[in-house]
Order: sequence, then structure tokens, then C-alpha cells
Amino acid sequence: MKSTPLMLLSALAEGADQLAARVALSCGVQLGAVLPMPAPIYRSTLEGPAQQPFDALLARASVVIDLPLGDATEEQLAISADGRADRYEALAVFLATHCHALIALWDGVPSEKKGGTAQVVRYMLEGPPGIAEEEPLAGPVYHIQTARLSNAAAPAGGAPEARLRTSLDDPDDVAAITDFEVMMRRLDTFNRDVAASVEPACPECDCLLPGHEDGSAVPAYCGRVAQCYRAADQVSLRFNELTKTTLKALLLFALLALAGFEIYAHVLPYNVALWLVYPVSLLIGWFVYRFARRREVENRYLDYRALAEALRVQFFWSLAGIPRSVSDDYLQHHRTELDWIRSALRAVSIFQAAECNHRPGDATGIQLALKHWVEHQARWYAGKSVKQAVTLKRLDRWSGILLFAVWLVSMLIPLSLLVPWPWLAGWRLLASHEPYRGLLLLLVPLPSLAIGLFRVWVEQAGYAEQARNYNRMAHVFRRAAKRVAGDLDAGKLDEARETLSRLGIEALEENGDWLLLHRERPLKPPGKA
Repeated sequence: MKSTPLMLLSALAEGADQLAARVALSCGVQLGAVLPMPAPIYRSTLEGPAQQPFDALLARASVVIDLPLGDATEEQLAISADGRADRYEALAVFLATHCHALIALWDGVPSEKKGGTAQVVRYMLEGPPGIAEEEPLAGPVYHIQTARLSNAAAPAGGAPEARLRTSLDDPDDVAAITDFEVMMRRLDTFNRDVAASVEPACPECDCLLPGHEDGSAVPAYCGRVAQCYRAADQVSLRFNELTKTTLKALLLFALLALAGFEIYAHVLPYNVALWLVYPVSLLIGWFVYRFARRREVENRYLDYRALAEALRVQFFWSLAGIPRSVSDDYLQHHRTELDWIRSALRAVSIFQAAECNHRPGDATGIQLALKHWVEHQARWYAGKSVKQAVTLKRLDRWSGILLFAVWLVSMLIPLSLLVPWPWLAGWRLLASHEPYRGLLLLLVPLPSLAIGLFRVWVEQAGYAEQARNYNRMAHVFRRAAKRVAGDLDAGKLDEARETLSRLGIEALEENGDWLLLHRERPLKPPGKA
């Protein structure tokens, strides 16, 4: 994880929590303090000797997250142990949901204590409450067997024992560890690509709110999401250009190989060097393909584009005061290779939980979301739908014209040679001698091959499916724009947020379908199954 910054999430409780936090800070790892209740109340629950280290660690934390109080009040938490137990359980759920991996300094003794280490480990391995069985779990548990002072039955002394636990709790569960490592590598690759190609930062939120100058209406968390969106957007555009260039190169070398062989066979058979054009062109095309596949050029474009669009939804949800994380609604049924996208989104949502700056009574954020998201996307989808349909129609028309031209030439050439018109005698004589005879033979197969490769390019681009989908999404966003505008005029802010919430889920589903559509037709050489 050379390019990915690390953060330790900890409740800073006495004992193992504070020890791990000190070690993390000494290693240059950021500290995220996740407090189950307001800091003054939580501090009062700690033993006296642990309060001063708690204050020192809290002051050094990069992020401080005060979890919501739920149904309790601060007064109830101060006097009710049962109320605090519910907050500790909420802490366990948060940690199991947002951690990529859990480091558990634990004696391994099962316990039903709410918010205890045993519960966090169980939630990490089996999934926290409310998570479907098919959902990707957060990650493995690095269990360091340590004795608990309060446990009289715990063995005394001895070196701590460490082992890696997975959801199956099987030491031979190599697949789960491999999936986790793949997810982390993809996340680190994204961060490396961002560091290598993203230009200096633009004005905060300008990429999603162009021309908006009132920074007071934009929560700080939205600015962070906007910068993440801009990074994902820029690297996706870069790999999109690489994908297009690779496809063009593959088609070009395929056509060059066939053209070289046909010219050698029919026009210049005495020039043996032309024979080499065929294998050399195919070899270069194969190297181009292997290079693109090895670097996962197309997959990186698709994944980064998907991440950017999910961050767009997260930005406008947060701007409108919708306390929801896109990681809960995006790519829920696609494991392993796409897990890293949801993990990245969960990491971003940590800062959302830290700031808790949604303002449900403020219509300004909803108005900005309506203008810069809903209405903008409605226009964008409508424009792209028309553009894709026009492009597809133009490509179909040109391919039809070329096919007709090839057919016409294939009919006229033999007819001109068969019909005994005197004024065609010179033409028949010319066509019977080399190399002109060979050139005539090329007028039919080469254009046909070029048209076939051209159709491969059109099919690979997926213009037809995209045009239909863009048209559907344009209607979805236009309807949502009218509904949100009406709710704003009527002062129905909750209804407007509900519409934006449903619209975001629809946009996430459309983006997920787009991602899977293109992943099902990967970049490949012409003719490769």
C-alpha cells in the first residue's frame, strides 16, 4: 500500500485502544477517533489514569467522529449504563462497517457484552446487523491473542499469539485473503494513478458546482467529496483515451496485416518482404493487446468512471442534506473485483460521519442539487442520447454505402470482362496482365475486411445500448427535476430530499449496469472469442 494513506479507527478506550493509537501515530499512520457518545460523557466513563492519554490522543486525531445519540439524550447517557451500552453497540457496527481490516488485541473469549471486542470481531467476520448475507464483508481480522487483566481465567505471561481470521474462520481459507489483497491492490493502484496524473486542485467544488461562488452553502465534507470526484474523473478520462487508442491500434494492425498479405499474394508475389508484413503486424498488435490487458487499461477506465459517478451522487446527496452513503446502494451483488470501489466509498463516508453537517431545514443545498445535478444531468443525458443516436445512424449509413460500393464493384468487374463490347477491349487486356489483375482482386476482399473491422469498432463502442439508456435516463432526470422544483415551491423539503434519494439510487443502478455492460465486452483483438 505504497500510495494509499492509512488511518487507524479507534475508540481510544483504556488499554489496547490507546496502545494501538500510540503505535499508529509513531509509525506515521493517521488516527481517526470514533467516539460512541459526546467526548465529555465518554471521557467520564474512562478510568482516571486513562483520561489524560485520551485527551492527548484525541488532540492528535486527524478525524473525530461523534456517533449519533440515537434515541438517548446526553443526560440519559450520563446516568444510564444501559443507554451507554447501546452506543457501544453502535460503535461496534460502525467499526465493522467502515474498517478494511480489524486489528483485535483480544483474549479470544466469546462475550455478549455490547460494543466489546468480541462483538466487533463477530460483526467483522459475520457482518453487522442489517447487512445481507450476499454483501461483501469488510475484511479479515488480525487477531493478536492477549490476556485480559480483568479475566481471572486468562493465562498469565507468555508472548502474544497472532493469527489471521476470515469470515469462514478457516486457516486454509486462501480465497478470502486473496480477495482482500486484490481489493487493496486495486485501491492502491487508483491512488497511484491519481498521484501520477491529476493536475493541481481547482477551486473547491468547482468541478461539480461550476460558477458557484457562495462557499458558505457548501459543507466542508462536500468539498472533500468534490476533490475525490475530480481525481477519479481525471484518471478515468486518461484511461478512456488509452482504451480508444488501444482499440484503434488493434484494428489498424489487423487491417495492415491482411493488406500486406493480400498485396503479396495478388500484386507483388516476387517481393517476399511483403509476406513479413502479415506476421510482424499481428505480432505488434498482440504486444499492444497484451500491454493494455496487463495494465488493465479498460478495466481501470470503467472502474474509475464508476467511482466518479458514485461520488457525484454522494456529493449532491450530502449537499441536499441526505444522510446516506452511496456504498450502501452501489454494486451490492458484485464481489471481489469490484469490492474496492465500495471500500473507497466507505472510506470517504468516514469524513461524512465526522462532520455531521447536514442541515435538513436549509433549502439552499436542495436548490443547488436541482440546478447542478438534476437539471444538468437531464440535459447531459438528452444531449448524449441524441449524439449517440446520430453517430450510430451515421456509422450505419456509411457502412451500408461502403458495402453497396463493394457489391457494385464486385458485380461490375466480372461483367466488364464478360461483355464483348469493343470499347472495353483495352480494359480486358489490361485486367489480364499482372500486377493489374492482382489489384482488381484486391478491390473486393480488402474493403470488405475494412468494413468488418469497422463494425467491430462500432460494436465494441456499444453505441446502440448507450443511446437507449441515455434516452431513458434523460426522462428520469427530467421527471425528477419537475418534482423537486414543485416540492421546493411548496416548501416540502423532505419530499424533495426523498425524490433526490430515489434519483440517486436510480443513477447508481444505471451506472452499475453501464459498468457491467462494458466489462462483459472487454477489449480484445478482432476475431478473438
